[in-house]
Amino acid sequence: MRAAFIDRDGVINEERDYVYRVEDFHLLPGAAAGLRLLQQQGWRLVVVTNQAGIARGLYTEADFERITMHMRAVLAADGVTIDAVYTARTTRRPVSARTGGLRNAASPGPACCSRRRPIWAWRSPNR
Repeated sequence: MRAAFIDRDGVINEERDYVYRVEDFHLLPGAAAGLRLLQQQGWRLVVVTNQAGIARGLYTEADFERITMHMRAVLAADGVTIDAVYTARTTRRPVSARTGGLRNAASPGPACCSRRRPIWAWRSPNR
């Protein structure tokens, strides 16, 4: 089984600061058609998205769930089914006081999805 991991903001919908309200969600031209083509070719569609606004207190988990349901409904109206949505709800933060380095936790990494692999029993190409 194959899965396509797709960012939300700027790939599916217009890139704007903190898209969490239904009225701010605008599907990009061609996005639904491209996703439908992937789906027709047998790909599972997985949206991965950073939601640092939740960590910053700008909006809530309920706001994110509402916009996710809206995105799924908009895409479903165009014949597209999103199989899963994975998020990172954190921001850039120090790794250690000693080095002062930053760890970019604002985007879901491979561990976000690999923990869920058994859902579809897909196989990583690196294994």
